[in-house]
Amino acid sequence: MVVARFPSKQWRNRIHSALLRDVTSDLIYSIETGGESSKCQLMSLLPKSGTLQYPATQLVALARLILTQYESHLKVEFDAYNESNDDDATCDAGLILDDIHMLNYLVNLPRYVEMEELRRGEKMNPVDYHGIDYPKQPERALLNVGIQRKANYLFVDAVKLRKETRREPSSGGNWDSEDALLDFLVFLSQPKHKDLFDVGT
Repeated sequence: MVVARFPSKQWRNRIHSALLRDVTSDLIYSIETGGESSKCQLMSLLPKSGTLQYPATQLVALARLILTQYESHLKVEFDAYNESNDDDATCDAGLILDDIHMLNYLVNLPRYVEMEELRRGEKMNPVDYHGIDYPKQPERALLNVGIQRKANYLFVDAVKLRKETRREPSSGGNWDSEDALLDFLVFLSQPKHKDLFDVGT
């Protein structure tokens, strides 16, 4: 069972009405509000069970997608800066790439291993990442990603790039569901939100 505490009614309503629209994951969440003036359980949303199903699979996939896109974008910039001998910009882009690499260690292990092996020029020993390769690690890491000091700026910039570069939705659709998940990733990445969620077994 996952317990979630939200700081405001606005976020509770947004997550319930938009973020939880399309469900494919089997993770079950029990939600209650936080704060001295709002300590009521949200049983009224689903009075029979008091639980919500949460799209963890989509959230992880989207987080991985936008971080990979941001990483690719930065690599192009890094190479351009390096070619033009702009040392300061090259250094800045390189530092951000390092930050993404370390975040991938938690939320996208296959990508981390791929890039680390390219850097090392050899295969990694599984011992190097033993303990974070279990199935629920990406969800657990994302729900508490605010504990990572640099996660917020990475997700803010990655989300901004995603919204600027994605194509128009097909068949007259819209990006409402994705936008809700993107907003939620930024929300989770804020340090003050790092303890809102616990992932159950």
